[in-house]
Amino acid sequence: MKLYPSPKANDSIIAYFAKVAVVIALLNVVFMYAAKSQGLVFKNSYLYAGSAGENGAKYRFPNVTTNVDAIVELTGRSSDSVLLSNIDISTMGHDKAFQPQVTYGAGNVGRGPAAWWLEFKVSFVNSMSSNSITVNNFAVTALDVDGNSDKLHEMVCFFGAKNAVLELNTVLQSTKIGDMTEFLGPVQTYNDIDTGATLVMVTNNYENKNNFTMRIGGKILTSGTTGATNRYNSIWFRSFNYAAPTLLDVKLSSFSAALLNEKVALNWATSMEKNFSHFVIERSFNGYDFSDAAMLFANGNSEVTSKYAYNDKLPAGNSGIVYYRLRMVDADGRYSTSDVKMVRLGKATNDVKIITYPNPVVSELRVTLPASWQNKAVSFEVYNSNGQVVKRMNNIQASQTEVINVNELGNGLYVVKAICDTETAVQRIVKSK
Repeated sequence: MKLYPSPKANDSIIAYFAKVAVVIALLNVVFMYAAKSQGLVFKNSYLYAGSAGENGAKYRFPNVTTNVDAIVELTGRSSDSVLLSNIDISTMGHDKAFQPQVTYGAGNVGRGPAAWWLEFKVSFVNSMSSNSITVNNFAVTALDVDGNSDKLHEMVCFFGAKNAVLELNTVLQSTKIGDMTEFLGPVQTYNDIDTGATLVMVTNNYENKNNFTMRIGGKILTSGTTGATNRYNSIWFRSFNYAAPTLLDVKLSSFSAALLNEKVALNWATSMEKNFSHFVIERSFNGYDFSDAAMLFANGNSEVTSKYAYNDKLPAGNSGIVYYRLRMVDADGRYSTSDVKMVRLGKATNDVKIITYPNPVVSELRVTLPASWQNKAVSFEVYNSNGQVVKRMNNIQASQTEVINVNELGNGLYVVKAICDTETAVQRIVKSK
């Protein structure tokens, strides 16, 4: 197929390349329309690189649209118990959708891991040259995000989307965690993979991307164990009509919590608010059961930074750890929740700069910082026994307690180093499975 015009004898170099530019622009428009409205077609995949089902494996989906292939790479997982049973199921659901089958262990899971996921990076390349292609606009819709009618909730997470579209009365719970938005399904089972079941669907819209990352998995919110963790997932690269659509259009740029004079100082900021109503501050003393602590009205509509603050006076007699999150409520009643911040109650001793727990740690290490470090820029480095840096993390506005995910590290002894301005503190930890 001929894509570019042939130069004519009377064409100048400038005129010829101008024609080529017009053709490229038209192709971008066609690709934009196909990606957003008609959808990209994910079929006939094959292992392109790496070992099947392992981290680093790449699967190629040819001709997702004209002259464009998609490469799907497995970039991480919450634990070794998370398995890819099939990269793309074609015998059920929707043949044009990307339908990976993700399993946890032998099909049963307990309250212990709470959440599990497999991470996929989707990249767009030219079919003939494999050069990267930037897509102006495309939509990614997760279908049938439900549960097993017992304790299991399916979960999908999308990184870097411009916005997300949900049904007004959706049963999905959404949580902002940095650049990622998590969508958690109900425990109820919905029949089939129905594109009309908008209550358990979410569409994420992207602009000017040549790749994006998503996670697919599940979560258990109550105690006990459950089966049916061999889940069928359907991700269709197209938009759908919602009966009463609503956009999640508030962008939380920062959120911190710190103990200050027997109160918890909460500070947060948004970089954009649209059709937005108010914040509800939610508090928990066990990390799972949250109750409303306060409500603050928002600016409502803004494209500049808006800052908020609240000092929470705790009920008497509490000790240990208190957890906070924000419920961000739109004017139409839709809401999303922030990530969770933790504050350790009680006074820190003068001779300890940071406190790390649990120790030994399996997946999430909590680091409690000195009061003088809170709301400042703090960087973290994790060293192995050979003195090599194996993990780095930065927070420009640190809370009292920060979380470092060390799930991918091997068993052994490590040193955690925290740095704030000219001060440095270290703690030894043991990583175990």
